[in-house]
Amino acid sequence: MSKRMTVALVGLLAAFTMAVTAASSSANALSVDNNRFRITWARLRFFEVGGAINSSIRCPVTWEGSFHVRTIFKFRGVLAGYITRTRVTTEACSETGIPAEARFHNERLPWHMIYQGFVGTLPNISHVRFMIREVAFTLTPANLLVCEYDSELEGEQFKGEFIREAGGKINSFEPDPTSLIEFIGGEVFCSPAAALEFVGQVFVLGSTTERISLRLI
Repeated sequence: MSKRMTVALVGLLAAFTMAVTAASSSANALSVDNNRFRITWARLRFFEVGGAINSSIRCPVTWEGSFHVRTIFKFRGVLAGYITRTRVTTEACSETGIPAEARFHNERLPWHMIYQGFVGTLPNISHVRFMIREVAFTLTPANLLVCEYDSELEGEQFKGEFIREAGGKINSFEPDPTSLIEFIGGEVFCSPAAALEFVGQVFVLGSTTERISLRLI
């Protein structure tokens, strides 16, 4: 092989290596343009699982929080943010038309958001998944039973996903309805577990129209 050809091949190999390195490094982290957010549900569904009654309560709910930093490294298990405030409009809760109550245990705040992974093929991420620790709530279906649930009891953790539209904006958050939150106390007729369901809208904190942009860096 001639010296000229060898030099050319070495140059091509170096260029290829640099391109691969740049492509992989560009996918090491997620970046948000604003790290403070609000999630709002017109109706968040609290539902009990595995019991004799299996009640379901729907309430207007707001969560506020922040990403820990604007650059989130894609390492499973890293602390990525917090939920710092929750509000349930209890007077608007209902159980299929019957008054009911639900409340989060705000004394457990802040809840820790732990990065779990993403859905989609890079660079087209559609969902970013988090485990959220310390989630606990009390349900009072039909204003009769008092049932308390805690995600920390048996090590089962609550999970949910921020949903990213094609243009890069985070437009919603969806709890994983299969993330069961264990019963910790209350009436004998309470179900052994409960969960959350329905998609909430995500906006920059303090705005009702501005979305957070998420991109790979």
